[in-house]
Amino acid sequence: MDSQIIKYYQGELSAAERIRLLRLAASDEQVKKQFIRHHNLHALLNLAPQEGDREQSVATCDGFIRERLRFVRRRRLVHTLRYAAAILCLVVGTWMATGIYFSGNNRLADVVMLNTLSVPAGQRVSLILPDGTLIWLNARSVLTWPAVFAGNERRIGIEGEAFLQVAKDAKRPFIVSSLGVDIRVRGTTFNLYRYPGEADSRISLLEGSLQVIMPGSASGSVTLRPNEEVLICDRTMTMGRISSNDHFLWKEGIYSFENERFEHIVRKLELYYDVAIDVHDAEMLQWRYTVKFRQRDGIDVILHLMQRIKQFRVEKDGENNRITIRK
Repeated sequence: MDSQIIKYYQGELSAAERIRLLRLAASDEQVKKQFIRHHNLHALLNLAPQEGDREQSVATCDGFIRERLRFVRRRRLVHTLRYAAAILCLVVGTWMATGIYFSGNNRLADVVMLNTLSVPAGQRVSLILPDGTLIWLNARSVLTWPAVFAGNERRIGIEGEAFLQVAKDAKRPFIVSSLGVDIRVRGTTFNLYRYPGEADSRISLLEGSLQVIMPGSASGSVTLRPNEEVLICDRTMTMGRISSNDHFLWKEGIYSFENERFEHIVRKLELYYDVAIDVHDAEMLQWRYTVKFRQRDGIDVILHLMQRIKQFRVEKDGENNRITIRK
């Protein structure tokens, strides 16, 4: 079945074969899990900026999977080695194609593998967790999750920005731990913005319900309903309404700012593009912009577009990866 899924993602199946395979994945739990593993691998490989590197990585990965499957059939260890092959192939593919750091820590005590995925600046990635939860990760975000959800809860860790569509499971709540804050959900769509070192963070709920728990804060916890969000600043949680769903277009490669201060936009550009930006006039930090731009445009194009709205000068220091902005 792995060989068929590989052909699916390489575009080698006919329309009828694709439909049959998708129907089988919908009805067979084992095939569905195989699809999830290959989906995650395919998503990570597609981050590659150089087409030649991506093709080399895909070829290496496909060959590795086929070799492992032959070994599996000889040794009757299908499940174990398919899983090992998928994990190892993911390591090889991401190292060759994208530079993403992906590691597994095998805890022999409970035989649970803890995975960590770090997304580099200027990139984003989507993947599916073992329970079917779909996650988009923005630039410079870190996700930690177990290979298998065991026990009476599903717990993951996130630093950065993520958009989640959580699979429903009435018996096991889904918990996101993020820099001292726990978010408890049971089948919910929401956006999390919480980077290390940032003064402000935000949790926005689009569908379902969730509880934000922050020990040591004045309120302790808050419960969000659809179209509500909570702003966290200095261990204080403030409730409000979502002003625009355009803020969540980042998962489609579009960054949207609505009447937002230049100070906040600059800080996000630093995060997204891994560059230091110095603004030499305090008055400029209070300027407000309503703009949209594509992630792939790059920071030079973005700053040029913003210069058309309000004039400023840009000085680049490529050696030190620093940009200075003056009036």
